[in-house]
Amino acid sequence: AAIAVADAEGPDAISMRRIAREVGAGVMSLYWYVSSKEELLDLMLDTVEADIDVPDPSGDWRADLGLFAHRTREALREHRWAVEFIGTRPPQGPSDVRNLERLLSLLDGLGVEDVRLVMYIFMTVATFVIGAVIREAQEIRFQGEQERAEAELTPEELADRKSVV
Repeated sequence: AAIAVADAEGPDAISMRRIAREVGAGVMSLYWYVSSKEELLDLMLDTVEADIDVPDPSGDWRADLGLFAHRTREALREHRWAVEFIGTRPPQGPSDVRNLERLLSLLDGLGVEDVRLVMYIFMTVATFVIGAVIREAQEIRFQGEQERAEAELTPEELADRKSVV
């Protein structure tokens, strides 16, 4: 329920009261299952991480990282709110930890001993993917705004605008 609300309205729409209402429970009843909004967010992010499914190493680390990037992009495009949080927190849930372990295994055997370098590689890929998703979201929002503005134009204004172009 929390993910559906965040997908539709963004992360600011998430509150314990709202989620309790969405699932048809009292707010205090929800606290039996989730101790705080922060824990709820952790569970939501872990669910998104489960959708990413880091590939098992194929021996071609570049292809594996590319597949990881594409799967991450798909998950973040479906759950755009997660862009604000993913990769900014230490691994919290089992899916997050599983993905980190799988990511580390993608570069095993390359002779890279510096763990920081490995993390920088992953951070670079993740930053690129997150930046691409943010840019795509901006383009979609801009196109929607442009279409709404054009829908408000009178036929004469629309004709004038097309003649200028």
